[in-house]
Parts: sequence; C-alpha cells; structure tokens
Amino acid sequence: MRIKNNIRYRNGFLAAGFTLGTGIYAMFIQMSFPKILPLIFGAVVLLGAILMRDGKNEQTGGLLVLVGSLLMFIIFKDMVYAILSNTNLDLGSEELNFGVFERVIIIGTTVVGATFGLMAGIDGIAGESLVREKLQKIKIVHVTALVNALFTTFAVGWCAIYLFVARHPLESLIFFPAFGFLLAIFFINWYAINRKKHIGMVFVHNIICAGFFGFLTVLNFVWVIVVVLNILSNATLRSMTGPEITFFPRIRKRGHARFPIVSYAVIGGMAFACVLPFMLPWEKIPITQTIPSGNEADIMEINWAYASEMKGNYEWIIQPEILQMMQDINGNTSTTGINISITVPLVRYLWENATLNSTIPQILDTLISAGIVVDLMPIVDATIFGERDEYIHDDNIGEFREIYYEMKEWLNNWSSTYPNVTEYRAMVIDLERTTSIDINELLLNWWGGSDAHITGQNELIDLVGEMRDNGENVAAAFFGFHIFDFADLDDAQQEFFMISIVPPSNWDYIAAMIYQSGEGSFLSTHAYCNNMNYHFGSRGVPYTITTSSDYNDVLTRLKIMKNSGFEKIGAWAMHELFASDNESDPLSYFPGMDAHDPEPWTIENFTQLHMDLGVDEDVTYEFNGYNSENTYEILALLLDMWLIRRSMYSGWPIMGNRLPNNFTLKWAIIITGLGVIAFFTFYIAWKPYYQKKKGKTRSSQSKVTPSTGSNGNPTIET
Repeated sequence: MRIKNNIRYRNGFLAAGFTLGTGIYAMFIQMSFPKILPLIFGAVVLLGAILMRDGKNEQTGGLLVLVGSLLMFIIFKDMVYAILSNTNLDLGSEELNFGVFERVIIIGTTVVGATFGLMAGIDGIAGESLVREKLQKIKIVHVTALVNALFTTFAVGWCAIYLFVARHPLESLIFFPAFGFLLAIFFINWYAINRKKHIGMVFVHNIICAGFFGFLTVLNFVWVIVVVLNILSNATLRSMTGPEITFFPRIRKRGHARFPIVSYAVIGGMAFACVLPFMLPWEKIPITQTIPSGNEADIMEINWAYASEMKGNYEWIIQPEILQMMQDINGNTSTTGINISITVPLVRYLWENATLNSTIPQILDTLISAGIVVDLMPIVDATIFGERDEYIHDDNIGEFREIYYEMKEWLNNWSSTYPNVTEYRAMVIDLERTTSIDINELLLNWWGGSDAHITGQNELIDLVGEMRDNGENVAAAFFGFHIFDFADLDDAQQEFFMISIVPPSNWDYIAAMIYQSGEGSFLSTHAYCNNMNYHFGSRGVPYTITTSSDYNDVLTRLKIMKNSGFEKIGAWAMHELFASDNESDPLSYFPGMDAHDPEPWTIENFTQLHMDLGVDEDVTYEFNGYNSENTYEILALLLDMWLIRRSMYSGWPIMGNRLPNNFTLKWAIIITGLGVIAFFTFYIAWKPYYQKKKGKTRSSQSKVTPSTGSNGNPTIET
C-alpha cells in the first residue's frame, strides 16, 4: 500500500537527496578519507525513504533512514578533517586556500540531510508524525531563538562589555552597534514568534545562523548541535499553519504592513550603525582623551630592547658616546624619576660564532659594570631547530630548555674573563609564534585535542620552576592581542596558537608587545595599558615600538604608559631609533637595517626624550581613528568567544590588583542595561500568554446564565 502526501517519507527523500549529494560530491574532491562511505550511507537513507513510502514497510524504512543518518553524523567530523588536512594553508603565501567551498558543501549537505533523516526515521518507526508535534510542545522555536541570541547577540555583547570595562569605551564602539543590531533582530524575531506573525523572518534568520555555526564547526564540532537546532526549528516553523499565522507579511492587508516596515527600518538603521565607527571622519571630530598625572611610579624604568635582528655593529651600545648617554640619564633619576635598563636577545649562533662568542660577553660585562641593568632573552636558533621554532611555544619547550642551559654554561665559561657577565637581572621568555605560521598545522593540532598544549604548558611550568630554583627572575613577553584570551574562563586562544602565557602564573613580570604606530595607536596603547592594569596589575610591563614613529609619537605613547601607573615600561628597539644609511657613521649605521623613519635620532634626541618623559603632567591626545592593526587584533577577542576548551581561570583579574578608572560606575551601567534587556525579553514572551488568559476569563464571564429575579421570573445575566 503506497502512502500519499506523507510528510514522513517526504522528509526521508529530502534526507536522501542531501546525504547522497554529500556522497557524490565527496567522490570528486581531494580528501584523505574513504570516499565510498558517505555514498553508501546516502544510499541506505534513500533505500529507507523508498521503503517508507510503502505503508507495510514504513517502520523498516524508518529504521534504515535513522541508521544511515546517524552514520553520516558519525563520519561528519572525519570528512571535514580530511578535507582540511589536504588543504595547503600558509600565511606566507599570496593566496590562501582554506578549502572553504569544499567544507561549506560537505557541512551543509551532511547536516541538513542527516537532521531530516533523524526526523523521518523516528517518525517512520513510530508510524506517525511524532517529531514535529513534540518539537512544538517543547517550544523548539523559542529555544532556538534564545540559543542563537546567546551565542551571537550576547557573545558580541560580552565583547563590547569587556572592551568598555577593561580597556576603553571608544574601543567598545566597535562592538556595541553590532550588539544593538543583533539585539534588534532578536527582539523582532521574539515578537514574531510569540505573535505568530511574519515568521518567515525567523525562518531566514535561522538559515543564516545555521550557516554561520556550520562554519564554526571548523573550530569546534559542538556547534553542530546549534546547526541541527536551527534546522529543527525551521522544520517546525514550516508546519505551523492556521488563519492567524502568517509566514511572510501581507503588505496589502490592513494592519500587516506596519510591523515589517518598522522591523526592516530598525534592522537597516542598526546595520548602518555597525559600519559607522569605521566611516566617520574622526580626525574632524574633536575627541580629546586625557590620562591625568598622579598615578605614576616614583621611579619608572624604561626597558630598551637591543634587537636580535642586527647583522653587525654589535658593539654599538657600548661605544663611549652611547654608554655615557645612558649613564647620564640614569644619573639624573632623582630629578626625572626615569631609569634605563636593556634587554639583550641571545640567539644560539651568537655563542657559536667565533667572533661573537667573545663579543657578546664583553658587551654584557661592560653594560653591567657601567651600572646598566641587563635582562637576557634566550631565543631558540632557527637554523638549528627549524624556521617556525625560533620563539618559544608549546612545541619547543624542550629545545628552549637546552638553549637556556647552553647559554648558562657559555656565560659561566666567560665569567673568569668578564666577571659581571652573570650578573644580569632576569630571563625573559619570548612566548610567540613566528610570522610563517602554518594555519593548516594549527587547525590540525587544535582538532587533535588539548594534549599537546597541556604537555607544553606543563613543561613550561616545570622549566620556569627550574629557572626560579636556579635563582633567576623570570619574565614573559607576548603579543598584546593574546590578552583577549583572558576575557573568558578558558585558554582556548593560547591553545590555538600553541603558546602558554598563563599558566605559568608565577612570572615576576609579564610584558605585552603593543607594536602599533600611526593612526589610532595612542588609543590602542591607552586601552592595552588599562587591560594590563586589570589583568596583571603591578607585574604588567607594556612594550611599545619605535618603528615609523616621530619624536612626539614615541613620547606620547611612553607618557600614556607612565601615567597609567606602571613601574616598568619598554620599547623595541633602542638602536632602531638611531639607524641611518650612512655607512661611515658607527653611531648610526647597522648593516642590513633600514634607516629609521621619518629620520634617525641623535644622542640629544634620546636624552631629551627621557627629560620630557620625566615631567609629571597630564597627557592628552586626540582620537583620530581606529588603528587598523588593533581592530584586527580585537577580532581575536570575538573569535575566542567561539573557541571552546577546558576552564582555566576561576575569575578575574588573572594577576592584577589595579582596576580602570570608574570601574564601579561602568559595571553599574552594564548591569542596568542587561536588566532592561532581560525585562523586555520576558515581557514580550509573557504578554501573549497574559492576554490569552485574560481573554479566556472575559469569555467565561460573558456567557449567558439564567437566574431568578425578585419577582420570581427568570432574568438574563451577562
């Protein structure tokens, strides 16, 4: 007996179409996976759908559809993984092939097909359209709207709140309009769901969310649950029928045009507001920011890096004129409150080179003998351990331990000739990835689980413990955007980049490299200082860059750091300021290094910088737009909201004890705003129920009931 117009077998054939599409497409793309499997499982679903059409075999067909769909879900992760592992991804290449198109096809066809297959299979086994009825009873459409809002609207909202509280209100403008845009969509959808009017808007939004979270399955397969939820919600919306339910607005019908017109106007306005912060001519809008004096340290130290990219003229820093310049600045500390220290990166080839083997110990001994505090930054040699292993991360802690002990032995061997060579203050561990990151490798490691990261993290914790047992002071340095990983409770972003910053949590100092210059760099420096104050307190050391910066740029950024209350700040790099293309000048020429832009500095410039910095005064800057590099880095904060890993941090701040100005007021504003949002969400959901209940009461009261009057005749009461 063939069943006609049965939604159960229609869903079965829909599932078969998508799953077979997956199997056929998989045969034509490059993937290290048995390509025949999705085709076989799709054929199983198709066979089940055919059997479901015959009423006598509906249960058998439903079972086949269910089994085939479950098998598609089981192999889903391996299929996407196999596509990715055959995709060449390298940040150094001009064209990046992320395999996006292939993954979109596989994710879309597999999840849609398998989800409809689950529905059809369960209904077929039950012999009735059971799933949609149950989904309606559990309010699947409402649940989906709330889940979508939680992982989109409130994820973006949390980013805006975090930037507002822990960094700077101007930065929060990057996300607050987007938060308002998504919140408007949520309220409009919530209104439509509860009024059962124009639910096509909800349907379209669910499709968009399903696609978005489908793409996020690249990061975590848990997002498949949200994709399935959106598909089930839309399947339920399609089955909602009745005279009062409208799928799309009936513009010609009186009273139906107002809601969609207002909705589209609000959504359009909020969408425009999202791009407005990047379109406004901020340089023409006078927005002045002031960081008042009074919070600065009595004596602030500036740690100048003596960079590792030098290819000659290593002795520059101990030339009499340069050495005397530093001694003069430090000798004036009682007046300026400014002190200089030097960080010297040490790459392995420095002590293996026949000439530099003795030159570097001489430089260190001379600096320390002159009263200059020196920190050392040992770096893994790229020529020994590979191009991507130069800096310290989860994969090379063992190699770094080897470098550390080799360096200790090398310095000890020279201590008889240069007795101060071992009197450095601290070891700095440069925790970062090199520029030639293989994104493919990072994603594969991410998918491989947390074991490699946890192992590297534990090795680093042990090594830092060893170094402290050896009497070392130990500091960490990392690129500033990694601080956004502390905006939630896991260390997912650190794991993705295969580095560990916290833990270890026993750093003496922890430095963020804020390497931004040009437009918007004053705001980004200010924001990072607030951020570091919050998370790291007195252990934080903000580090700026001198490249492509004139005198006032460098001075302003350093003053922002000073007035933010740090005891130590830093800059990369001292010799870069003096660099010129004059080969005959030993005080300014560094082989292989470009001249400083806009013009090389002199000893007088450098000395005056510290004199000007020593003046305790308010620092004021004009906000002239967002720094493009900082904007991209802030997007790492949003990405981290969708990276899910084990919880690492019990709360905030991580190490800090100082908070941004007006911290209590900011939180009061945030809590009030969230309270208003929660109230209206509840009100919109409650009002239809209340009106329906009230309508029933009035209906029961309006029923005609007979009663007896005073004269004994019957009367009518309403």
